Amino acid sequence: MPPLSKPIADDRSQLFVGRQNECGWVRRWLETPDPPSQVVAVTGMGGVGKSTLLARILQMGPETITVWIDGRTCYRSPKGFLDALPDRFHDWQKMPEPRPHLMIAIDNYEELEVLETWLREVFLLALPATGALVFLASRQNLMAAWLLDPGWRDRVQLWPLKDFSTKEMEDFLARREWPRDELAVARRLADRHPLSLALLAEARRRLPPNETWRLDTLVRESLSARLLREVTDPELEPLVDALTVMREANLPTLERVIGRRVSPRQYRAFLRLSFVKRGANGIVSLHDLAIMHLFRDFRERDPAGLEAIRQRAVDTLLSTWSPSSQGAVAQQLLWICRDVLQGGSHYADLTATAPDLTVTGYQPPDRGLVRQYIGAWSRQSLPIPPASALRLFDTIASRFPSAIRVTREQSGRPLAVFVALPLYDQTLDLLASFHPLVVERLVASDLGISRCRPEEANALFNVLTGLDLEQRHYSPETLLGVVARDQFAFQAGILGLLILTNPELKAFLRGVGYQSRPFPVSQPPVLDEELFILDLRQQHFGAWIQGLLNQQHPARPMISTRDMRELLSHAGDLTVLEENPLARALNLSPQDFMAVVRETLSAPPAPPLTERDQKVLRQAFFSSTNAVWEHATELHVSRATYYRYLEKALEHLVGWFHDNMRRF
Repeated sequence: MPPLSKPIADDRSQLFVGRQNECGWVRRWLETPDPPSQVVAVTGMGGVGKSTLLARILQMGPETITVWIDGRTCYRSPKGFLDALPDRFHDWQKMPEPRPHLMIAIDNYEELEVLETWLREVFLLALPATGALVFLASRQNLMAAWLLDPGWRDRVQLWPLKDFSTKEMEDFLARREWPRDELAVARRLADRHPLSLALLAEARRRLPPNETWRLDTLVRESLSARLLREVTDPELEPLVDALTVMREANLPTLERVIGRRVSPRQYRAFLRLSFVKRGANGIVSLHDLAIMHLFRDFRERDPAGLEAIRQRAVDTLLSTWSPSSQGAVAQQLLWICRDVLQGGSHYADLTATAPDLTVTGYQPPDRGLVRQYIGAWSRQSLPIPPASALRLFDTIASRFPSAIRVTREQSGRPLAVFVALPLYDQTLDLLASFHPLVVERLVASDLGISRCRPEEANALFNVLTGLDLEQRHYSPETLLGVVARDQFAFQAGILGLLILTNPELKAFLRGVGYQSRPFPVSQPPVLDEELFILDLRQQHFGAWIQGLLNQQHPARPMISTRDMRELLSHAGDLTVLEENPLARALNLSPQDFMAVVRETLSAPPAPPLTERDQKVLRQAFFSSTNAVWEHATELHVSRATYYRYLEKALEHLVGWFHDNMRRF
């Protein structure tokens, strides 16, 4: 009977996806007679698949002696490392020549960084010059000293692991029986990050069909906990929080946003976090998936702290506003306020990171696809038939191509098109040739639109839109969110216009400050046709953003979390319940009040209450044990983090009651 290791290895091999270049390199090394001994540094963000790749590689040489060491389990001394080596390594040392190939995989190598010199100058130098392959897996590249050493630089391979490609993501999910028509859901929740995809697929496999709404929370909490466990220095937390809000910044900007200086030691430690990326000119950013999950965690964990950092970030960026930088600053301001702009609308997802999508100008090879998307769009802002819309697009592409913005996937293939014409004599004449009544009414309105020279145009009319509704990698909401953020960035100092009947889009635009007026111009008349207007000609773009922020009125609890804690801590004491101010304010009997609490903690979470809040409160006040360490262990967090979670959960429960008082 084969050992258990064989079926486990077979299952892992069957589900293993991607990393073809890395596996191909190892295969060629194994097939080479007397291959030179090499060191391979495998680096990447937590959860990107470093350990999975090492496990797969160690299966590739059936005649090879393989050794696995986890740096977290070794004593950080030469003796501790040698003691951690399994017997098979010592047996290999005693074998007569020629010995089998040797592969050593050291996972979590950053934990053994203090042994780097000893490993490089003592342990590895004792290995044979051929036939040995050593893998060092770490979150950050720790090989600088190796690459500067003339003796080692040609014997070191660097393998920075990235997320899956789109094809690899689809292959990964297909092997785990993920429905193909739900690829956009997987992309939104996990992007192409291997660990997140694995968590998502496993959660879907285990959850009952009526609880798939929990997938988002399960993935977010699991990944956020793994990422935040890397932040062992509390003074690094504000830097992480600031970048979850800003997306990217240099050190001086970060210092202004967090309100203090960052020491060189702290900044070096920050740069070594696996989800921090370094760019050109000192710009740092977070991994896109880390931004998505950590931002939501920050919003639930500390909403007041989020708003404080957001306001300082807005103030900092507005201080850099200039005619030459306004486009880039506007884009960043829109990103910082993405959840505020989103409001409660589901028409466009402004919060999605969508790192593989870019918006650029129009190119002639785009014509076939974008015309297809425009022709399939149900109703254009300029209300003309589909055939006329295509003729209008062709004219604009020929005469005014700068008015066309194309959203592209990583390959450059167009996925969406948006056309917004600046209004001046030539463009007004063009629009009048397709719909004279629209132009007549715009010019006759009190909006200040007139026939003028191009350089005097101060109004932008959105006329055509189209999306690839057949592709399954991105939801329409994600594509529309990317399009909307790009268009908002062009609103600085102008009058933005579009004609609408779609009630969801109307609600979305009203939420971000658009005004509307009846504007029936179609034939036959359409009663709900309205002109939507955002006039920033006399208002600074920053003032518009500040106005949106000022509209946010978070619910304020009528009682303190201390009162709520007191109530829940005495759930069985009717005397305490009867005296509790919240129960009295709601005019509920003690029994009814506790029934509402229990029902609320077991129902699908409703903002501001989250699923994590519900779990923490059930554990703290309605479980069979009061042991804090047991509750913290079940959540996979420290006791300090558990206490923080509990305090936030109490705040959110009080906020939920405040929001729902009218029900009682």
